Amino acid sequence: MVQNIKRCLAAFAVGLALSGCATPITGTPMAVDGAGATQHGGPSPDDYEPSAQYGSFSTAPQDQPIPIPSWEWDGWADHGGFCAALPAGLFDGIAAAPPAPTGHFCSFPTTEDTRVQIFWGDIPGPFIYDPLAFLDETRVAGLNAISYDLRTNQDTYPGSCSVAVDTRSLSSYAVLVWTETKRPLDRARSCELAGEVAGRIATARVPLAGGAVWEPTPQRPTTVPSDPCEVVDDLVATHAGLAHKEHEAKRGAGALGPTCLIAKNKREAAVLLTAGPRQGLADTAPPEGARTEDLRIGPLPARKEVMATACAIAVEPVPGRLLRVQYRQDEVVGNECMYARHLVMVALARLIHNH
Repeated sequence: MVQNIKRCLAAFAVGLALSGCATPITGTPMAVDGAGATQHGGPSPDDYEPSAQYGSFSTAPQDQPIPIPSWEWDGWADHGGFCAALPAGLFDGIAAAPPAPTGHFCSFPTTEDTRVQIFWGDIPGPFIYDPLAFLDETRVAGLNAISYDLRTNQDTYPGSCSVAVDTRSLSSYAVLVWTETKRPLDRARSCELAGEVAGRIATARVPLAGGAVWEPTPQRPTTVPSDPCEVVDDLVATHAGLAHKEHEAKRGAGALGPTCLIAKNKREAAVLLTAGPRQGLADTAPPEGARTEDLRIGPLPARKEVMATACAIAVEPVPGRLLRVQYRQDEVVGNECMYARHLVMVALARLIHNH
């Protein structure tokens, strides 16, 4: 069940994208020539419309601080483990025992003879590939959220329910209510209880819900590798339908630094990573003819660059260096900017928590 839930959360990340290229990237089929040409009668790469099934979940600006680190953060052991960020007594009236680390989770039994499992990390996106038993948009402490479960989980743990919360940051969280005995649960009650636990976490730790960020939480990378294919590797690229083997990523060199091209399934991501020290966002011009918009990814300055057939997000992960991810598909469908944004977010989250 744990693996399925983690795969489900990861799959929500698939669905964001943007466009643009500061200089031609050597070896990419995305030539800058004609990149600014007008599409006649077709959508723009940033014409994303929330789907009827998943709604607007995770599509808001992602400009908030990380409230609690991802489970991958290597500092958990030095700060008390996976439950250390939760104030004492936060789940009074719900918990039958204090929360305790269990595997990669923070977990506790409830007074209703069920179990709560809290998963820190991952970045939910508006699309999912795994078959779902159900999915409903909801709100948790004023934040966008979804309640859901995988079809395979319902077959084994009937009535279980997860609530994932969009913290609008580089790390979110999800709460699962289930029972190890596999006895059938009332799904509506499971979702209600998961939402209540998620809401208490939000009001304690998510700034948009009135909470305070847990003090030890890292907010930006301290180091960035020199190889862009290491930054946007197979794990990151999978979030945009670009699962690949290492030798399939094409390394190159552009005027501003090393590049990486990943092309699969009629999609491609072109990654530029400048070497620095004075090659940050303000020092690197967007492609000619691109429509640009300044934004923030978490606390980091960033820029969206929209062209006719592609979209890019450029961000400054550390001062004086630029990470730029350009995404395109064989046909422009409007979600290119969403995919680019998501690739950048997943890459940054891994840099923050794993380096």
